[in-house]
Amino acid sequence: LFCCFFNNLSLLCISFRLHFQGAVRGCEQLLFFLTYIQSLYHIR
Repeated sequence: LFCCFFNNLSLLCISFRLHFQGAVRGCEQLLFFLTYIQSLYHIR
């Protein structure tokens, strides 16, 4: 029972890490997009 729980926990950790990496990447893309828009406004 404990081994099964440990396996589920490790899978949960892996999936959480993947989701977290995706969220971080999304935030980075959003920041890049915002700075790009800001630079366009500064050019005008």
